[in-house]
Amino acid sequence: MKSKLLFWINDIDGRFRDMVLLVKEWAKAHDINDSKSGSLNSYSLSLLIIFHFQTCVPAILPPLKDIYPGNLSDDLKVEKSGSAAADALTVSSNEDEDIGFDARAEPSLG
Repeated sequence: MKSKLLFWINDIDGRFRDMVLLVKEWAKAHDINDSKSGSLNSYSLSLLIIFHFQTCVPAILPPLKDIYPGNLSDDLKVEKSGSAAADALTVSSNEDEDIGFDARAEPSLG
């Protein structure tokens, strides 16, 4: 489920994958990408990048509720218990729908 969410986000804007790889390399170089030692895991770093992409001006990514219309937290719990809930996932891709972000937005340098 988590990997599907990251895949969908990458489909929205390919810069997401590039930023994840860059931040993971930076985190490794600073010894903060090792969850076994109590630092951040790769998924946590990805979530931080999603947050950044949602809050920069102009926003690069929409709110997660626009990407995934269900309750991600509940669905993750169900999937861990062995359900096939992930197979029923759909992503809103209605091009006429205005979701309040610009997928072509360039990230700000400030």
